[in-house]
Amino acid sequence: MFNPSLEQARSFFIEVWNKQKLSKIMTPIEEATATWILEHPQFHADLSNKESIKNIYNSSCLESNPFLHLSMHLAVSEQLLIDQPCGIKAAYNKLVISNNPHTAAHKIIKCLKLTIKDSQNYGIKLDSNKYLMRIKEMVSKS
Repeated sequence: MFNPSLEQARSFFIEVWNKQKLSKIMTPIEEATATWILEHPQFHADLSNKESIKNIYNSSCLESNPFLHLSMHLAVSEQLLIDQPCGIKAAYNKLVISNNPHTAAHKIIKCLKLTIKDSQNYGIKLDSNKYLMRIKEMVSKS
């Protein structure tokens, strides 16, 4: 299983952004990452600065940490690709009807963040059923 250190994970995003700016050939995961980076111009300065690897970000604010935010986008993208948890792809497709794909992804990320927070706060495994339930509730509100 791929388990990078914090520095390795952050370096990955910086390297992808550098490749994107230089129009270098990328792997499929790098291309997916670059797509999300392009959707977030507010992160470009951090991703252009290798020293940002050392930054300490507020862990409760997903929007201010480019590395965490982009990691969540990649996690959701992978979940959609393989439809895990089963039904997430259909729920996302319904969200896209009333939102653009980026906003729909952010709504799912919000559900993922809450599910991770529950896991951390209560010392329990991630509950994929509760996660999917939250997403479906989000769909019903859209």
